[in-house]
Amino acid sequence: MVFDITDRNSFESVEFWMENLSNYADPNIKVILIGNKSDIAAKRVVSEEEGKKEADKYKMEYLEASAKSKANVGELFIAITEGILENRAAGKGVKTSTEKGPVTLSSTVANKANSEEEKKKGGCC
Repeated sequence: MVFDITDRNSFESVEFWMENLSNYADPNIKVILIGNKSDIAAKRVVSEEEGKKEADKYKMEYLEASAKSKANVGELFIAITEGILENRAAGKGVKTSTEKGPVTLSSTVANKANSEEEKKKGGCC
């Protein structure tokens, strides 16, 4: 769940979206609270402490990131992947008929590393 650290209304909407998740989403989903736009912290109106407190209220992890500068974006995807893998290992979550065996974080990270190497070589996106 993402909110804008430079927009108080965005932060105050977290409660509304958490209620919706509670009412309609699978109870085993991995939710992380993300304060976005950390690259323009000078315009911050929501403190990191407020973000952490809100995340604690819902027993979520809290992370600040920037889509623009890509700060913490990789860490965010790793955290989400770890949550998904933990749920799968515990037999939680939605399974589909298209699942093709186990996925490990190390293979996910390795694929990302290979992708980064391809970018350096001028390969695909």
